[in-house]
Amino acid sequence: MDVKQTLKPKLELFRGIGFVGTALPMFLSAKPILLTYSVEKQLLPNAEFLKSILKTNENLVDALKHPPWFIIFDTRTTILPKVDALHAYDVPDEVILVLLICYGYALLTDTVLFNEVFDEIKKMRICPRITTFARALGVLAGLPAKKWGEKVENLRGLGCLLGSCPWGLRNATSHSWVSTEETGKIMKFMEEKLGWTPEHTVKYPTVLLLSLEKRMMPRYAVLRVLMHKGSFSKIDLEKEFKIKQIENE
Repeated sequence: MDVKQTLKPKLELFRGIGFVGTALPMFLSAKPILLTYSVEKQLLPNAEFLKSILKTNENLVDALKHPPWFIIFDTRTTILPKVDALHAYDVPDEVILVLLICYGYALLTDTVLFNEVFDEIKKMRICPRITTFARALGVLAGLPAKKWGEKVENLRGLGCLLGSCPWGLRNATSHSWVSTEETGKIMKFMEEKLGWTPEHTVKYPTVLLLSLEKRMMPRYAVLRVLMHKGSFSKIDLEKEFKIKQIENE
């Protein structure tokens, strides 16, 4: 077998997509198995199909970085039915682009799992026309069902009545990867220092993404001093921690 002749068309394909300079060896060294697939049967047809959805080579390169398996799967049977289902639910192209580029693994899951996650997202009543929809779908698809269930039950145990809050379960996706122990510590801190209820924390879930020791406690200490000096009110202090979920970024 002429290795040079075999590899050359594959390297040219990836360069044509947009992997130039050091990006190409970095990409292929991470997943060298990609070079074992046929250009004619898998790599080229999948690249062309993906670009028809992603529109630009730049978007295609970003999508292949996570995950690269897009280019070897049978995309027309694996991805297209899911994209069609998203369109049918009135998910616009720009949100599907975010899903493909940032959470592509969600579209590579088996159909049964995808449909289960998709149904859960619908129950959350997240607007399909905002990028939060893509983020929520990606987060849930990346978590085992048991782990996601544990996160929800943990929040309920801490007093978050997720079912009664229209934004509760929806915003819970933002911190689904934060440990249960850390979640409890932060919610206790917010309750003791600012008088927050669990509902406050779920409404402003990004506080759960901050480090308690490195950011929240030092920030609180400084702001507390300013408040004692009269240059900061308690209302201003609370506002400093109300980092709202961005719904239309």
